[in-house]
Amino acid sequence: MQRPDPATMVSNLFSKIDTKNQGYIDKAELQSAFDQISAGATTDSASTSSTASNVETMFKAFDTNNDGKITKQELTDGMQKLADALD
Repeated sequence: MQRPDPATMVSNLFSKIDTKNQGYIDKAELQSAFDQISAGATTDSASTSSTASNVETMFKAFDTNNDGKITKQELTDGMQKLADALD
């Protein structure tokens, strides 16, 4: 079974998350994406807090130069590392 190309997946994902078309993803856009994903889940304060924590952790993992922005290259690199770890 052939795995999808991470670069193509990242490009599609990046364009969906970068709703302001800034060329990078900021923390607010990432939070919004997580909020949309978890919209069907229970939205009590504990899950909201957990989602914010997950966004913070994910943002730090992908924002490798710590400039407060996730570029397409940073997202690509991070997703490639994840794909390699899963192999």
